[in-house]
Amino acid sequence: MYVRSHIDTVSGNRKYIYIDENNKKYIKDKNKYYPIKKYKGAYTLQKIRGGDASIEVQLHLYGIKGVDGKVSEDKKIIDTTINLSNIVLNTDDTIYEDIIKDNKISIYNKGFPSLDTDFIDNNINHFITIKNISNKFKVYFKKYTSGGSNFYIKLYSSFYNIIYKRNNRIDKDSEATREETFFVIFSIIEDFDTDFKLDDKYTEIPYVYNQEYNSLYDTTLDKLKKIYQ
Repeated sequence: MYVRSHIDTVSGNRKYIYIDENNKKYIKDKNKYYPIKKYKGAYTLQKIRGGDASIEVQLHLYGIKGVDGKVSEDKKIIDTTINLSNIVLNTDDTIYEDIIKDNKISIYNKGFPSLDTDFIDNNINHFITIKNISNKFKVYFKKYTSGGSNFYIKLYSSFYNIIYKRNNRIDKDSEATREETFFVIFSIIEDFDTDFKLDDKYTEIPYVYNQEYNSLYDTTLDKLKKIYQ
């Protein structure tokens, strides 16, 4: 997910700067995103990607209703493909194929009471997306660097939740960091008709009223509702 941040000069041109869940910066051109780096105080465009890039993943779905209408405690597994062409610059550099740890994405229905046993980590990027009765979205973010899953079970079980563990490196040129992997959590809900108050210090991400992002979140909600109808 990309969020528009601010306007800056990139390779001599004024451009909107976008950030991803790892705070890496991009510019957008013809609905595709290209990474940028700052060198000696100026942003420059990295090499243009070539070819198509995709990975095979398994969706682990929790909270699926059976034919009797009851919610199953067992997960349902679906194989699918994710297109990474907007991220990968060089498809010959196959590091991107391992960007999703174990090629698994867990998705939880609203109200599902438990999580995967492997959801214990000290490095978590958490996004909270709320659609209110005026059909406007607000997005909040916090980076957790200690703890576990208790905060999530306590506060956000009434949301749809998408969770995966990803590698920090997407290609051989990615900067090395202490954090080789991290969890990403997207908690999303619609028709939230009261003022939402977080019990912790989350930062509201600006510019999410842009129609592009409203459409993205609406599409995500529609797919989740179809999965769990």
